[in-house]
Amino acid sequence: GRFLKFDTDLPSLARCFFDVVVFHLIYEVLFHSSHRLLHTKFLYQHIHKLHHEFTDPVSIAAAYAHPIEHVFSNVLPALVSVALLRPHVASFVFFSMQGLYLTLIEHSGFELLGGPDDASYHNLHHEKFKCNYGALAFLDKLFGTYRN
Repeated sequence: GRFLKFDTDLPSLARCFFDVVVFHLIYEVLFHSSHRLLHTKFLYQHIHKLHHEFTDPVSIAAAYAHPIEHVFSNVLPALVSVALLRPHVASFVFFSMQGLYLTLIEHSGFELLGGPDDASYHNLHHEKFKCNYGALAFLDKLFGTYRN
């Protein structure tokens, strides 16, 4: 494929690990940035407010978003990550499964991972709106938008 590799030889565990880590980093930068933009007055009122109807989110709320938000904030970061990294399809599938799992955990209301990126991190975002924009906490800590 043009962006995904479909070689019959699977990548090594080291390469798969590298791909997943770099994919997460690229995705997080793009997701965090787009999510902060969605909290500007116009975009929030017309697009992102739909997702925030759940002030105490449940897992199904993870996918409850305006179509423009879904493309701009969820799909586009993944596509850019794939285009830049050009991973093997196995690495991409692993990242996708992990990403879906983490998204469902963050919207579940349960503390299942015990880290700074758990459900309480994202619940606080749905409660306060102006903090915890990322899927992972490190950019919020860097930009001073992390709350616990």
